[in-house]
Amino acid sequence: MRPKLFRAAAAFTLMGFVVLAGCGASVETTSATPAKLGREDIAKSAPPDTAPQAAIAPSVAKSADVASAIPGFDEPPHFFLQEDGGVIARWISDGRVKLRTFAEGEAIVMPEFASLIGDSLPTNVAKTPTCKWDMPARLIALSDVEGQYDSLLTFLKSNGVVDEDGRWAYGEGHLVGVGDMVDRGSQVTEVLLLFYRLSFEASAAGGRQHCCRSCPAW
Repeated sequence: MRPKLFRAAAAFTLMGFVVLAGCGASVETTSATPAKLGREDIAKSAPPDTAPQAAIAPSVAKSADVASAIPGFDEPPHFFLQEDGGVIARWISDGRVKLRTFAEGEAIVMPEFASLIGDSLPTNVAKTPTCKWDMPARLIALSDVEGQYDSLLTFLKSNGVVDEDGRWAYGEGHLVGVGDMVDRGSQVTEVLLLFYRLSFEASAAGGRQHCCRSCPAW
């Protein structure tokens, strides 16, 4: 369920790791006044024994509820790379903003979101992609997903690009996202995380996933 108050976050890569710029979610606070939740806002609105601890001492506070949002509202995790090399994951579950911290070098494992990020979130260092490729034996291209994750996943399964678990099944084939993958729609974060994960799974199988315009630049 995605109320219209939700505004999808912009995404970019930093050292090959997906970082979502700001929570990007406008939610109702306990005073019913709409507020844009950022790091400072969450720290101010959260109980003193949750968010501030997690931000200052990740090794002490590993997981917490940090703020109230809209009942029934869900949003997958956004990942924030910290100056110390650690990672903070924030997501919304049934109207509660959740937080989990990972120390530098710690595997980012979130079983509840394995369908999106896999067994652990890849954090490989980005490399400049090759701009010319030989024509593969199999190639499938699509465009204008517009943040419609469910429709995208159905399409990929129907064409044998992923298996029933959403994992890469296209072998050495190439998947091309032509553009407008995440410009709008209610499942932008899901689309971002799926394409990010598939890019690694495809490469490991000898295939490739390419994205052009309006896609994350990994």
